[in-house]
Amino acid sequence: SIVHALQSTSKDARKEAAWKLGEIGLEDSVEPLSLALFDEKDVSVRIQIIEALSQIGTDEAIAGIMDVLDDPDNNVRKAAVGALRGVDLDEVSDKVIDELMYIAEEDIDGSVRLAAIDALFQYEDKKVTQMLSKLSSDSEPMIRDAIKRGMEQRAIIEEPKAKGPERKAKIGKKQRIKR
Repeated sequence: SIVHALQSTSKDARKEAAWKLGEIGLEDSVEPLSLALFDEKDVSVRIQIIEALSQIGTDEAIAGIMDVLDDPDNNVRKAAVGALRGVDLDEVSDKVIDELMYIAEEDIDGSVRLAAIDALFQYEDKKVTQMLSKLSSDSEPMIRDAIKRGMEQRAIIEEPKAKGPERKAKIGKKQRIKR
């Protein structure tokens, strides 16, 4: 079976099994994938398992991903952070946000911090906005730049909504002047 292939001696077979389980998306796959994630030594297979858990997307699958946020490998942590981008599940959303905020501030790898910052911009949450504002004065220029770009992007997205009524009012004034 596909689940048994997660324990194959072939790295490619394990990777393909994880991919297939993610594609199928059965909740029953979460436990074997989570167990394989901890037993697996190959980083590329671990990343594929994270992607599979993300595709399944249940609270349990997200919890499995969160368990590797402190992994010693930067690429595994970055994949886990990316998989958590925009998670919107009642039971885990606050935990995800708290973990992403911690990683954005404290991770030793700049690329993992950047991935966490990118993921945090997907959440409209007061504590996230406050933390991102705080990070805008971070000692690392790449972190400050990412925050600046994210804030600018957020403003661009919100701007048309805010200016819609103003534009109508201006158009109305111009039309009245022409008459």
